[in-house]
Amino acid sequence: MKDELENKLVKEFPNLYKQTSLSPQETCMCWGFCCGDGWEKIIYNLSKKITELDPNVEAVQVKEKFGGLRFYIGPVIQDKADEVYDAISEAESESFKTCEYCGTKENVTTKGPGWIKTLCNDCRKERSKKIE
Repeated sequence: MKDELENKLVKEFPNLYKQTSLSPQETCMCWGFCCGDGWEKIIYNLSKKITELDPNVEAVQVKEKFGGLRFYIGPVIQDKADEVYDAISEAESESFKTCEYCGTKENVTTKGPGWIKTLCNDCRKERSKKIE
């Protein structure tokens, strides 16, 4: 994800993303948001929900894996845990319907050569040109 999008998320949700300033020995958030710009809106909306439910939750890793968003967190207030994990599950499901690169929901698939990527037809073609 572009630096300006990452910085926006960290600035708007400082408690959730406070681990971005820690070392690799302490957290995976030191590597930032390891996914494409197209999922920023999904991550923003999820961040807002989580922060409203439990302002003390900290993200420990945000990345793409097997074509979908993975959002890992630390401890959650017990009576809010189900709601927080449901929100994460919804966001991860939404990522499989959203192009990781541009954010469109039109003509999105995980099909294609190489790594599993959730992309629209246009971004998949563009990516194929770069790989060749």
